[in-house]
Amino acid sequence: MAANIFKSGIDNAELLFDRAVDYINLNVGTSVTFSFSPDDIGYVTVPSGFYSFRIGATKKIYVQADGAWQIIAIQA
Repeated sequence: MAANIFKSGIDNAELLFDRAVDYINLNVGTSVTFSFSPDDIGYVTVPSGFYSFRIGATKKIYVQADGAWQIIAIQA
């Protein structure tokens, strides 16, 4: 059964999950530069707002940010 995991921050982070996650919902604060990556190589940059992504099964997400952000990860 899938479960949601909430993570938030105000700067760079390495998010670790006990089980693999498959989808993420992002909420990026106003005027924040935000990028994320499941492999610490190829980053996706998004502007402020709310987004949903299918990222494939992963237990780690890397975040680069200079302001407030929240992630809701849905376990695979």
